[in-house]
Amino acid sequence: MKSGFNALISVADKSNLDKIAKYLEKINCNIISTGGTYDYLKDLNITNLKRVSDITNSPEILDGRVKTLHPIIYGGILAKRDNKKHISEIEDMSGILIDIVICNLYPFEKTLKNPDSTHQEIIEMIDIGGPALLRSSAKNYLSVTAVCDINDYKNFVNEMNSNKGNTSIQFREKMAKKIETEYEIDKLDGIKISIDENTWSLIRKSNTEDIIRISTESNDRQLLEKIQSEMIKKVECCYEEIK
Repeated sequence: MKSGFNALISVADKSNLDKIAKYLEKINCNIISTGGTYDYLKDLNITNLKRVSDITNSPEILDGRVKTLHPIIYGGILAKRDNKKHISEIEDMSGILIDIVICNLYPFEKTLKNPDSTHQEIIEMIDIGGPALLRSSAKNYLSVTAVCDINDYKNFVNEMNSNKGNTSIQFREKMAKKIETEYEIDKLDGIKISIDENTWSLIRKSNTEDIIRISTESNDRQLLEKIQSEMIKKVECCYEEIK
């Protein structure tokens, strides 16, 4: 890979991805990608493009369920650039530093609300690697720029152009705060997952009985029943795995 910035791109929604990818190519940025995103970028003839597996030397497995979950990827995102021990550890495993993460998640909410969605289709829309990439990037916003919203692509390009091919700490902090706001899961009283302002599900252990309670609220009766059913299945599945 060429010297310079390293960007990891893994997106479900590829709207306007061609524009930001071509911009990164223009400024000589190395692009690392996965699965369908890699195929999309390859079809655009984006140069300096590599698969995540080329960097980690570990193939994607389980039909793509495991792609980015690897120490080289998360070390490259989370390493403190001013920490010699961190940098030494990255070098010892022949890793790289990842400077930019562009990621958005599987359309779980859309799939869940679709009355024609099957249980398996809903399960496959539960994103694992995406939230981990975004939260890791947000945690290390002092060094890493994370973009989770396609509406921020233009802002990102303008920011890079205004700062001679870099982003300001103010911009990186703003992007990190957006991640924490948009992908927040409330764990104060169990685990509360909000689908929208009127729809949520809360999973918590009873304080008085040896049971797990699942509470769901929605203005849409059909959606409520579907979410409640899915939450029950997930809890039962977890219980079977650990008992």
